[in-house]
Amino acid sequence: MRAAFIFPPAWAPWAPSYAMALLRAQALKAGHEFIGFDLNIDLYHAVSSSEKNLWLDENVVFWLDERRVAGLIETYGEFLDKYVERIVATGAGVYAFSVQAASSVFAVLIARRVKRLDPDGYVLFGGPDCFRAERGADFLKEPCIDGICVGEGDLFWPEFLDRCEHNGTGNGAVAGLVFRNSDGTITDCGDPRIPTSLDELPFADYSGVDFNLYSLNNRACLMMSRGCINRCSYCSESPNFRKYRRRSARSLFEEVKSLSELMHKSSGFIPFINFSDSLINGVPEVLMEFSRLIIDAGLQFNWGGMALLRTEMDRELLSTMKRAGFIEVMWGLESGSDDVLRLMRKNRYSAKLAEEIIRTAHDLGISQCANFIVGFPGETEKMFLESAMFLFRNKRYFKNFGIPLMEIKRNSAVYARFQEYGIADPDEPVFWKTTDGLNNYELRKARRDLLSAILGDRLFDQGRYDSEFTLKSKWREPCERLAKRLVSSGTNEVIAYGAGEVGRSLVTAAPKAGLSIRCVVDRNQALWGQAIEGVPICSLQQAMSQDLHRYLIASFSFIDEIKKQIEFSYQATGIRPTIFWETL
Repeated sequence: MRAAFIFPPAWAPWAPSYAMALLRAQALKAGHEFIGFDLNIDLYHAVSSSEKNLWLDENVVFWLDERRVAGLIETYGEFLDKYVERIVATGAGVYAFSVQAASSVFAVLIARRVKRLDPDGYVLFGGPDCFRAERGADFLKEPCIDGICVGEGDLFWPEFLDRCEHNGTGNGAVAGLVFRNSDGTITDCGDPRIPTSLDELPFADYSGVDFNLYSLNNRACLMMSRGCINRCSYCSESPNFRKYRRRSARSLFEEVKSLSELMHKSSGFIPFINFSDSLINGVPEVLMEFSRLIIDAGLQFNWGGMALLRTEMDRELLSTMKRAGFIEVMWGLESGSDDVLRLMRKNRYSAKLAEEIIRTAHDLGISQCANFIVGFPGETEKMFLESAMFLFRNKRYFKNFGIPLMEIKRNSAVYARFQEYGIADPDEPVFWKTTDGLNNYELRKARRDLLSAILGDRLFDQGRYDSEFTLKSKWREPCERLAKRLVSSGTNEVIAYGAGEVGRSLVTAAPKAGLSIRCVVDRNQALWGQAIEGVPICSLQQAMSQDLHRYLIASFSFIDEIKKQIEFSYQATGIRPTIFWETL
């Protein structure tokens, strides 16, 4: 069976789709043909420089608004029409869309176009937003969608493709499938079977992926486990995945080794693997064994992921992980108040233990991020102030810190027992209030504003709490300051380094300050010959050969990378340009 897999925007443009790599491996193992379309990254490269900022986390609400998304599709209608024609031209019998909250609207609008061109093709939706506790079967209200997978797709996917091949249609008794019959009625085939031994799944297949297309061309995603060992009262992760399962250290090591070699050949840089689990330390002993395997083999790669604060995350384990390339962690912190942690059913750590672990990780040079949930039901003013003081004491140890408002998820304990939590309207996920009226959206917003003031530039803006959508760019003001500094120091012309968000923002800010950008240097060969608002993109070696070495190279943060590129260029041209750089 030939299947086309479409990964729609918006998702982070820094790495290829893990879902696509995983399901490609499953399809090929079962003897089917798989054709992947990363529409997310392809559209990212097609839009204007300023519109690339739509892929920032702080602009996520744009993608939830059908009117705005439809406007973007209309703007790039010619590009998308040709793209859909390419998808349909594959002759696939199945068009599978992987969707999550920020891509659902776009996916539906593109699926309509696919269905218009190929009415007989089977349009299947799957992914996190298709889970029963999320949007689920509501997708079938869209006539263009024939069926959905309501849970994990590892075992469902090859079974579904087998049925399509043997029966001529995907509709039928495949566990996990909910589909529309010809008479409009809906058939629910139950939940999908889930893999109990993750070691038996084939490794994610990233072969054929051009990592240079992505904004961080040395990154890819894998998973160590499924589900979560915790049952936090606000979270739907454990119910959605039903049970916690993890891989063995040896299986992880073998996949990482294989993927690292592939990525190094593709980009030439040390790979970074982001483990996308709910938590990477469900079984700390596996982490220790995995880290020692990496160290013993001398494997060169960096990695990170989300982790639970627990007593086992001591200096010995963290230092071993750091030696093995672990450089980045996102802690599931959620509150700095012991009373709130108990209300959340986070019983494995206290605020005191959290501080100890956070400071140890900082001492070891591990970059840290975390979240606080603002306004959990039952959080008093005293409890909130305990969290605020925790943040005040420890913010310097974090690179970024998110402070989302408490939202009620349908598959969570808070939703199931809303009366125990004093919630008046559990079906209002964002604007809920307590029966006494004391905890409401306005209060939560005010508390978030106070925490934002404490965090300052360490705030991770998740873009969900503005009354009106405005396109944001976190680099605009820093780039404006840099451009003014260059001009005030007597420098009127420079080379910009990096064609990503920073380079685009610097090109945009330069004219206002009276600064001329002669070219943008980037290591991504796929971008050479393109332009940012008329400024050409080229390699450093090309810039040097065009007698541009007399200009400063202006950039943020990339100093080590630039030095490597300069040495490489120097061997070919004999020229070493001057660097003007600063770190945000």
